[in-house]
Amino acid sequence: MANVRTYNRNVRVGNWREDATLEEESLKDFLHRKEKGELTVQKTGMLRQNILKPVGKTTFTVTEGLGIGEQAVLHLAETVPRGTNLFFDRFCTTVILLHTMMEKGLGGTGTIMKNRIPKECNIIGDQAIKKKGRGASEMVVRETDIVYLIFPQVHLTVSQDGFLHYGDTVMLVNTEGTKSDPHEPCTLSIIADLSNVMSHSQVNTDPYLQGPCQVGGASSLKPCVRNAFVITSVDGTSNGTVLRYEESFALRTTAGFAGGLYLASDLRTFEKCAKLSRQQEVSLVEQHGFFCWWRVVYFDPQERLEHEGYPVQGNTKVLISHCKTNQCLAALANHVLWTPFGKEYEVTAHTFLDSHKAEQKSNHWMFITADPNEQEQSILQRQHVSPITHEHQPNPKTVIDTQGEKEN
Repeated sequence: MANVRTYNRNVRVGNWREDATLEEESLKDFLHRKEKGELTVQKTGMLRQNILKPVGKTTFTVTEGLGIGEQAVLHLAETVPRGTNLFFDRFCTTVILLHTMMEKGLGGTGTIMKNRIPKECNIIGDQAIKKKGRGASEMVVRETDIVYLIFPQVHLTVSQDGFLHYGDTVMLVNTEGTKSDPHEPCTLSIIADLSNVMSHSQVNTDPYLQGPCQVGGASSLKPCVRNAFVITSVDGTSNGTVLRYEESFALRTTAGFAGGLYLASDLRTFEKCAKLSRQQEVSLVEQHGFFCWWRVVYFDPQERLEHEGYPVQGNTKVLISHCKTNQCLAALANHVLWTPFGKEYEVTAHTFLDSHKAEQKSNHWMFITADPNEQEQSILQRQHVSPITHEHQPNPKTVIDTQGEKEN
């Protein structure tokens, strides 16, 4: 109680001189910060005022030719260091804003409204985008010396007999969720930024990705370098040989820019685990080893023993189990990652079992091959974009979950 002041500051008892000096210094500091607008309440009010200000009036410096959305972006980016890349939505993206940001040493990426696209910019229309199928997009990039992670389209392997073979280029698609646990299908995809791009050298003039790289579940179902994987043998089996259930194999990214990285996983540790779920991490590495071995398991546990050793059929629901840890590959819809390519599901190695000891939807995957009639798109794309009428078009859930119970 000796340190508690029970009297007014004018009552000179105790260490009154120190108390008076501290109060005067606090008041001076408050007034000084208030004049410079450094108070927290002032910063919060300024931000809300500038963001919510009606169109036509503004309190910050106006740049000719920019609207309220662009002005807000530039104002908030005043304290951002040069060389930073900003991402924003379609309400702020304009060509003038991107030019202005480039002059300030800032990069920008975002979706854009079609009425803001310049006439000299040749971008296909909405109807043409819809015909390309789900996940299609059109991108325009400024021609500079910067390396942009734009993954070109690849051609998946056409399976003539319907089975998977060593050397086939496929996509891995996690099937759609249920009514109790709804989520969209996703493809196993590379998550990379500029730190994963190998710089130019005299040995290799073309840039390529170097490991380790993260993986995630992307919503795009269009085949490209980012989501294409090659079924690779681990025991010297020649390409073209049929892949069978319970047979060890490796998944490798395509050659060239993807770098030929192997999908790997290892036991979870305190320092090495998934970022959000803290489960067993899955990544892409350069060196091949036992931690890169996987095997295909039949999805129905009651018929699993009978299918052991049989050829694996493409475009059907299966489980992908890690040989070292015996954990199944899983896409977690309740754990969303923010990546340079948008929001994506976290991918881990963890077996999710229901009350009947059967693997859940998170562990169900499909090896997607190319459409024999049109090799530039996968069978999954053909099923989503069908020329038949809407009344006769199959339910998307029955298309993806081909081995489960079909719902109409």
